[in-house]
Amino acid sequence: MRTALMPYANQFVLAKGWITDWEDDKNTKKRRIYVSNVKVKKADKNRSFNNQILISEEDHLNFFVPMDHLPYIPCEKYKCLALAGFIQKYTRSNGSMDYGINLIDQSLAEDHIFEVCERAQALMGVKLLTPESLIMLHLLKKQMADCEKELEEAGDLLPTFYSSYAEYKRLISTLTDCFDKKISIINSACSNRALRRKHGIKHNFASALNRQTKVDRLNNLLLAW
Repeated sequence: MRTALMPYANQFVLAKGWITDWEDDKNTKKRRIYVSNVKVKKADKNRSFNNQILISEEDHLNFFVPMDHLPYIPCEKYKCLALAGFIQKYTRSNGSMDYGINLIDQSLAEDHIFEVCERAQALMGVKLLTPESLIMLHLLKKQMADCEKELEEAGDLLPTFYSSYAEYKRLISTLTDCFDKKISIINSACSNRALRRKHGIKHNFASALNRQTKVDRLNNLLLAW
């Protein structure tokens, strides 16, 4: 039994290690991932993982991941795995007791922010004054708002493997301001006849597109252009 983890039973922690193997349990509907060289730290949303208090270093530890999370947590041997969860006591197949970590939904909050950042980066190399760019900017803005909501709802259960809560707040604010400025540039160009002529804009496409509010409608429009 991992005695170093005993005092932290049922507490929220961050843990990082290297995947060595895994198996699925149809009864619990969870995947048990065997992770080696694990560092377990006391979660603190105001600090990144490197600056958090070390609870224990384990040769190996079991991470329990719900099946519906598997599409977002690909298993690959010897790949680094960083997950947030609660330290839980469980019974081994031989009847003895041990401790592992149960993944929580909030584990994916950082990944969602990174996904939007990657999409925003991809937009940097695309021509700005087009319907596609305007639609994409509106989508990114809505996705960033969802990330901010997820960040706040996570509260003290926010994983901070790469940045702190305050740093994520600043990133979200910076990107949202950037999206707004780019949308404003497109709106200005579309509403000015001289600028439309200069940039080869055939009509004021922004007027209609800015009225779209639903994500599924924006996605459909993006596919149609």
